[in-house]
Amino acid sequence: MNNKKDKDLNIFVLFLKESSLGISIVVAILLGIGLGMLLAKIHKALFIVGVFFGLCAAGLNIYRAYKDITKD
Repeated sequence: MNNKKDKDLNIFVLFLKESSLGISIVVAILLGIGLGMLLAKIHKALFIVGVFFGLCAAGLNIYRAYKDITKD
């Protein structure tokens, strides 16, 4: 019986780990858009810079998760 609880807990932890990757990607992109909106007050073309930084941060999060998965 304890083995089933451990298996369920492992599945739940894996679910949380995978969902946190999705959340971190969305947050990175939204922060980049927010940064772009702030930079757009200086010059309209700088909005793209903020979005680019957000996409780069999201890509870095994916890369770190990939390295963590392939570490085992």
